[in-house]
Amino acid sequence: MNNKIFKTLQANMPKISATEKAALDSGDIWLEADLFKNEIDWHSYKNIDLQKLTEKEQSFIDNELEEFLSMVDSYEINNKEEIPLDLMDFMKKNKFFSFIIPEEYGGLDFSAYANSVVVSKIASLNSSLAVTVMVPNSLGPAELLKKYGTKEEKEKWLPKLATGEEFPCFGLTSPFAGSDAGSIPDKGIVVKKEIDGELKTGISLTINKRYITLAPIATVIGLAFKVEDPDGLLGENKDLGITCALIPSETEGVSTKDYHKPMNMAFRNGTIKGKNVFIPIDYVIGGKENIGKGWEMLMACLADGRGVSLPALATAKSQMNTYQTFAYSEVREQFNTPISKFEGVEEKLSEMILKTYINEATRTLTLAGLDKKIKPAIVTAITKYHTTEFARDILNNSMDIMAGKSIIQGKNNPSWDSYTGMPIAITVEGANILTRNLIIYGQGAIRCHPFILKEMETFDNNDEDRFNELLKEHALFFSKKLAKTIIKYPSLALSSKRSMSGLKSYMDYYSSLFYLLSDVSLLTLGGKLKFKENVSARLGDILSYLYMGVAVVSYYEKNKSTENEIIAISSLRLLMKEINNSLEEFYSLFPNKLAIKPLQFVTTPLGRFDFNPYPSENRNVLKAYSNESLQSQMLNLVDLKNERTSVNTMHKAYLMKKELKEVLEKIKRAEITDLVNPFEIARDKNIINEEEFTKLKEYQDLMLKVINVDEFSD
Repeated sequence: MNNKIFKTLQANMPKISATEKAALDSGDIWLEADLFKNEIDWHSYKNIDLQKLTEKEQSFIDNELEEFLSMVDSYEINNKEEIPLDLMDFMKKNKFFSFIIPEEYGGLDFSAYANSVVVSKIASLNSSLAVTVMVPNSLGPAELLKKYGTKEEKEKWLPKLATGEEFPCFGLTSPFAGSDAGSIPDKGIVVKKEIDGELKTGISLTINKRYITLAPIATVIGLAFKVEDPDGLLGENKDLGITCALIPSETEGVSTKDYHKPMNMAFRNGTIKGKNVFIPIDYVIGGKENIGKGWEMLMACLADGRGVSLPALATAKSQMNTYQTFAYSEVREQFNTPISKFEGVEEKLSEMILKTYINEATRTLTLAGLDKKIKPAIVTAITKYHTTEFARDILNNSMDIMAGKSIIQGKNNPSWDSYTGMPIAITVEGANILTRNLIIYGQGAIRCHPFILKEMETFDNNDEDRFNELLKEHALFFSKKLAKTIIKYPSLALSSKRSMSGLKSYMDYYSSLFYLLSDVSLLTLGGKLKFKENVSARLGDILSYLYMGVAVVSYYEKNKSTENEIIAISSLRLLMKEINNSLEEFYSLFPNKLAIKPLQFVTTPLGRFDFNPYPSENRNVLKAYSNESLQSQMLNLVDLKNERTSVNTMHKAYLMKKELKEVLEKIKRAEITDLVNPFEIARDKNIINEEEFTKLKEYQDLMLKVINVDEFSD
């Protein structure tokens, strides 16, 4: 019987390609493995500490960064579609492009947390500036040199990259290789060429790259291409594989003059082209020994960029858009009532606040892992995908609430930079569809499952005895989780859906159920699961929401307060609701109903749990968010000081309205119907005194700035 099972599974299991194996081998597994196996350890998660800023990092944020932020005029940057030279010069002079370069080579060598804080603060003002800073500080020449470069390469390039004397880009994408980056058609042929009377071995490159961020302004280009050695100049192997090299942009035959215009944003993006471009072998990062190791190098470096830069941008935009929408809705009145009091607006604002809280919790937990030198490939994919998608949801809600204010172009538009910048910034690292459908569960299932990778190895090695041992362990593990899930379901009737401890119990149940669904999917679909993206994406979503739930609990434990508890509990409820939705879609989309229906029945015999908002939940969330201390905590990544921004105006108007609350209520009680000059009438009727009138006029000026939009004339 076991022999039949072995042969059947061996035949149905697809072979893992070299590029897939490199992706699977890259990075580490971390908390996601606990969630996959249903071995949640709340005590250890509570003790995961966030990296503290060093004295040097804090000084940079307080001084160089603050000065830089004060120089930024986001409207002018976006309107002229260009980053001013004085800003670029300031960033180079103050080493904004050296966060990941070691101090010994002149870099700032910041922690992942410090890197994230700086990118976030910049992103809160302008997306193009954030992209320009984050690309050199994530996956690119500096990261590859640091990890794989020779001593000579590091000494040659890193000091110049640190000061901005050399400016980098990295070219991977081509017209024929986007999501399937491993199939890049760009080729390098090993050849001999006479140079200055001497015959030298090198590589003749033909490349056609597009969508390359910063290519038009780069002085040094990182490139990925496939190397072939048809004449055997380097050995017997003809197809040497994907290779990474570092090439000066002025190399003869290389062109970066053609550029793209990504939604008219100001950061530079363009092409890298060249035909029969000769480069010496020592241009390969790490030298001759690293020819053919490019894919492994790229996969190993990807976790940092995916877990730091884009979540930083997404969380900063989430915080800013949530706060300015909240402030706007408090200042803006209709029917003599702040629009924040209307239930439709209240519902949208509540969702924005919760998703912002979840984003910050997820960002900080992932950074804690990265700063412990863990490279969690699955966790960083989860963090990148969901923080950016939540940021998009928040922005859409913001534009619904602010309506005309958000769509009229000009200096007073609060949404322009976010609306054009968010989808572009996401695509800098790769389409979110790819991240969700192929990476999170595609890699997660194999890396995190307690048995599947070991079992696949027995198929490759034709080791039936070892497979039989694993099969027994696997069956026992599945049986235990099935029994636990069946028993856990009725016991949850005693667990509160409105308490931290109760919601932890629900998460434990969902984690156990997730493992069972994964096993049934892998067993019944086998290698076909790889192509059933609608199914694997929902499993990936469940794993993601569980990880984000752990992040919320961990974040709350470090920021305990009454208001934090309200927001954290409602955030967990939102995530549980999302898990329910993913489960419902999973059951509907799963192709083998005979296999999945019995499991669905025994694990959820009375149907799914209800986590829809209770009547006062949205109002409770807004009340908690109104707390000054919590607001400050949830605005830690936003620059509120720059007076050229709409968020600064809305912030001042909101604070002033709070200050004048009692005076404004006096005027409302007087039932003054004139909406244009209510304060003058109130003064003339002695409802308010002259000092109050002066303050109210100051507030009125701010309120009109909040409400009004730009007007143009020919």
